[in-house]
Amino acid sequence: RNSDHLKKLLKDQETVLGKSLASCIEKRLSQDMPKQVEKLSSLLTSQNGKIECVKLAVGKLQKSQTAHERMIAKIAQDQKTLIEMLTKTTTTISRIESLVERSINETKITP
Repeated sequence: RNSDHLKKLLKDQETVLGKSLASCIEKRLSQDMPKQVEKLSSLLTSQNGKIECVKLAVGKLQKSQTAHERMIAKIAQDQKTLIEMLTKTTTTISRIESLVERSINETKITP
């Protein structure tokens, strides 16, 4: 009988301790959670700011890359134009040389 009574007392004590522990945990959480939420919110705001900075930097790099690509295309076009001009100049020089040679041959005095 005493054993049963002791078991019941022990069981009651466990229940009281369990409720007390649960109450302490709940109280602690209710105090700490707002602070934790505030810290997380602050960190999130900071990260969002950093993400915006990265987005801006990426945007600038993309614009710069586009400008460089345009410059490269322009240089390539200029080179093509120069090659065409050099080809025409070479052709013209060849014609002039031919004309000069013909003229020399025609004006040679034959004895």
